[in-house]
Amino acid sequence: MKTTVALGFFDGVHLAHQKIIRTAVEQAVGMRALALTFDRAPAEVLFNAPVAYMTSKNERERLIASMGAECVSLSASPELLKMSGEAFVKEILIEKLQAAALVCGYNYSFGSDLLGAGDLKTIGDSFGLSVTVLPEESCGGESISSSRIRTLLEKGETQAAAELLGRPYSITKVVEQGKHLGRTMGFPTINLYPEPWRVQLPRGVYATWVEFGGKRLKGVTNIGINPTVGDKNMRVETHIPHFSGNLYGEEVTVYFVRFLRPEQKFSSVDELFSQIAADTAEAQRVLC
Repeated sequence: MKTTVALGFFDGVHLAHQKIIRTAVEQAVGMRALALTFDRAPAEVLFNAPVAYMTSKNERERLIASMGAECVSLSASPELLKMSGEAFVKEILIEKLQAAALVCGYNYSFGSDLLGAGDLKTIGDSFGLSVTVLPEESCGGESISSSRIRTLLEKGETQAAAELLGRPYSITKVVEQGKHLGRTMGFPTINLYPEPWRVQLPRGVYATWVEFGGKRLKGVTNIGINPTVGDKNMRVETHIPHFSGNLYGEEVTVYFVRFLRPEQKFSSVDELFSQIAADTAEAQRVLC
């Protein structure tokens, strides 16, 4: 079956990405709608450049699927990335993916010769492909981009990032065992251990939503190492008020709505948990 293909890396699947993907879905009348991405950012492979990702491969696939497109993730091998732009269109898009129509953003680039969106239209014409190039999407007078959103997240500006993402920034992972200290003090938590390649939010406490098993509950989340008890492992530790179930081994999604305060070391565990109680009350107020 012929396909309409949305082109981009789509890390974060922000509002500009969503416009590209939804346009491909709308154009895919009688065709499959695909969103083509890579398992790693090409810059990481070509230049050994460190990349702070907002989404895992699975998270990107789920977000793309929620818009009605099928995510196709290619391995960003050196061999693939050394292909010329024309060879990429012919061998990957046309022959492998059966593309009849393409959709990309104004700043899309492809091929070892670093061709742009205008070149894609020229090559597309030569192969009889329909090519739609979407204009820049902006917010607050600035372009919506993954790099802009990463910068906001690294500053803890989760509300501003959410405006550009179209939703709060989130992490989806399986709950792992912790030290159970919170449970003994009346504040049980679920523990997620973020991958080292993820964009790093500032250490501290956040008002969060927590989704699992079809439920969406209020939470309060600490990102850090819990210096009061001498821990050294970075983790995302979330307390869900009024919830007492066992989530070990379950997949949960934590949405970071608002930064409440920086991480700090308390003089005692009692002082720590007094602050957790205050943080929990503040988070519930924020999330109303």
